Order: sequence, then C-alpha cells, then structure tokens
Amino acid sequence: MAIFTAPYVQAGPHSAVIGALKVLMRATTLESRREALSAVESAMAQFPQVEQPLTHHFNEGQYAREIFNPKGSLIVTKTHKQGNFSFIPSGRLLVISEEGQKELRGGMFFATKPGTKRLIYALEDTRFVTIHPNPDNCEDLEVLESRIIDGGA
Repeated sequence: MAIFTAPYVQAGPHSAVIGALKVLMRATTLESRREALSAVESAMAQFPQVEQPLTHHFNEGQYAREIFNPKGSLIVTKTHKQGNFSFIPSGRLLVISEEGQKELRGGMFFATKPGTKRLIYALEDTRFVTIHPNPDNCEDLEVLESRIIDGGA
C-alpha cells in the first residue's frame, strides 16, 4: 500500500486524499464504502486531473471504450448505469470498489455490475477496455455516454 505512505504526502494538500483513502480502506459495509469513495473523489477534485486517452471501437451491435491509465495515477471512475464486460489487455491496477479491494492484471476478463464505481491506482501503464451493447449502432459519443455512465453527457 505504498500509495498511502509515500513521504511526500504525509502533510500538506495531499493529506485530505490520504485521510479519505485510509477511511476507504477501513470501510466494511456497502454504504460506508460508497461514502468513502465519494469523500476520496471530493478530496481529489482539487488536484490536476490525469489525462486518460480514450479510444472508441464500434462493431455491429457493440461499442467498446479503451482507456489508458498512466502508471502512478489515482482515478475515481464514473458510475456505470448498466452491466458490461471489461478486460485488461495490458498492465496492472489496484482496484477498490464497493465490493472490496483486488488487483487486476493484463489478460483478465470480468463483468461489471450496474452501479459500480471504483477507485483505481495504476501500478503500471494499463489499458482498460469496457464493452457495451449498442443495438442501434449509434456512434454519437454523447448519446452513448449518457446510456452507460450515470450523469454522462
């Protein structure tokens, strides 16, 4: 858990993020994890945001979002409106969600449940792909985001 103990974040503006992360790590119920994730997101909002290049892929009836997470970045994801499949082509992430903590590595494939929100720490440069239904073959990114992300476009 080096992200919580690095010497440069023991005092100063990062301390609010570190404090919120510690609360998140101790949270034991679904509701307390949701509250802690929200507190981490609020604390992180005061810092410069990481650029996450996003590539869009379209296939008959499907839409995929490929996101690049740079090594060392700490990211709070948006809330997913619907379930989807995801996979990690390459890299390694530490993920904390309402379900607990786990490490995801390149080659892993998994399902995301509706309502999922995650805190991600990129242990390595990582590519993360989500696959969504797109029955009308829409390619309007604002419309697609409004369908799959809570509060999207």
